[in-house]
Amino acid sequence: MNNPRITSGSAKGKKLEVPEIPGFRAVQDKAKLAIFSILQDKVIDAKCLDLYAGSGNLGLEALSRGASHCDFVEKTRVGELTLIDNLRNTGFTDKGNVHRQDVIKYVGNSVDYYDIIFADPFYKDTHFRFLFQNMEEILRDEGVIVFSHGEDTDIKDALTNTQNLEIYDTKRYGSAFITVLRKN
Repeated sequence: MNNPRITSGSAKGKKLEVPEIPGFRAVQDKAKLAIFSILQDKVIDAKCLDLYAGSGNLGLEALSRGASHCDFVEKTRVGELTLIDNLRNTGFTDKGNVHRQDVIKYVGNSVDYYDIIFADPFYKDTHFRFLFQNMEEILRDEGVIVFSHGEDTDIKDALTNTQNLEIYDTKRYGSAFITVLRKN
């Protein structure tokens, strides 16, 4: 696997370490560039949350492009250590916190609110109603969720328990889908 790099901003070109987690795959640069093209200036001064963070690829890209802070949530120890190294190597240790915790528990118990939430679970996971319901509660008005998923994930079903989330855009990159949702 090629290690991802930061594609733009203050840490442009920095290579990220990837955790040795079975089934882990980093978001491709092409998809990452498309995500940030959709987000544009929403990233500036945004408070971000990177769920299923792995290497921290999306949250670190957001910090490089001007986000004010990012919380990274990863349940594995190897992922946690990789995130800490990547924060150090990109110079963002003062702008990011790493939480070694289950994503559902973190989101369900969070007292923070976010402008942008990145969620990149394993594609074999396909049921996310509870996650979306809880993400909606911690997403600021007009906030955005960037959700990476496989083709078997039914986003409309995942939104069943939400009231104010709507699909803004969906793109396909090989077997990966990126769905951007916004809170209205």
